[in-house]
Parts: sequence; C-alpha cells; structure tokens
Amino acid sequence: MRSCNILTATLISVLSCNTIMAQFNYDESKVPAYELPELLQMKDGTPVK
Repeated sequence: MRSCNILTATLISVLSCNTIMAQFNYDESKVPAYELPELLQMKDGTPVK
C-alpha cells in the first residue's frame, strides 16, 4: 500500500510539472508592458534606510 501511495504522489508531481511548463510565454510580443518600481523607495515614496 505504501508503494502505491509513493507511485501516486510521483505521478501527480510529474503531471503537474508538465502542466506548469506548458504555461510559459516564449513570444516577446505577448508580454504586457511593465514599469519597474523605483529602487530603494517604499510605496509611500520614503527612501529605504
């Protein structure tokens, strides 16, 4: 029974990894615009100390 549980967990892990890998975007034109945040500055505008 224990080996069956290990086999099931392994199969679920492998299948979920394949699903995650299929979601990558390799086409640069499909990447949405993104503005980088200011470095060393908090959201309220104060500098990080």
